[in-house]
Amino acid sequence: MSASGKRAYFETFAPPALFNHPEHDGFRFGRKLAKRYPEKMMQVMEGFRQGVKAGTEAAQRAGGQSA
Repeated sequence: MSASGKRAYFETFAPPALFNHPEHDGFRFGRKLAKRYPEKMMQVMEGFRQGVKAGTEAAQRAGGQSA
C-alpha cells in the first residue's frame, strides 16, 4: 500500500485523538474524577445503575418496545 493510501486509510478509520472527541473527553475526565474522589464516584455510579434498572423495569411493565 502506498504512503498516500495508508494516510487516507488512517484518516478515515483511525479512532479520534482523545482531546478532539467529546465522548472520549468525558471518559478521560471521569477517570480523573474517579481517582481523586473514589467514594463519591462509586455513589454516582450506584445511582446511575439504580436509574438504569428502574428505567428497564418501567419499560418492561409498560410492555417493552414494539418493533
